Amino acid sequence: MVVVAMSRKGAAPDERADVEWVRVDMMDPESLHRALQGVDVVVSSANSYMKGSLDTDFQGNKNLIEAAARAGVGRFVFLSIVSCEAASAVPHFHAKKVAEDLIKASGMPIRICARALIPRSELGLYREGCEKRPVPGGRR
Repeated sequence: MVVVAMSRKGAAPDERADVEWVRVDMMDPESLHRALQGVDVVVSSANSYMKGSLDTDFQGNKNLIEAAARAGVGRFVFLSIVSCEAASAVPHFHAKKVAEDLIKASGMPIRICARALIPRSELGLYREGCEKRPVPGGRR
């Protein structure tokens, strides 16, 4: 199996040698189309959360989904957020829902992996709450 990783920055110096890195720009549909030729599965975690722009979340994901469908990708795996459809007032969540809908409409076989989102700024509160709350059976 060949693993191809796509990034706008390319590979980090300490990346594994058995991963082929391709430099792409999610705002450039043609670079995506070229990179996706012969690809069987796309696993996308692309987002711009906390990076100052929602371009990647909306247009970039749209470009990626359309390029994958055009290239005949066999399956699209998308990392999303639980209940993103219920939080349209949160731009990042809304973008996830929009991308989910685009993938479903693309006709590609899909898998959406939705996880709960805990903002980094609130991790301390969650940890503190978990440490103070007794767990049945004494486990943590």
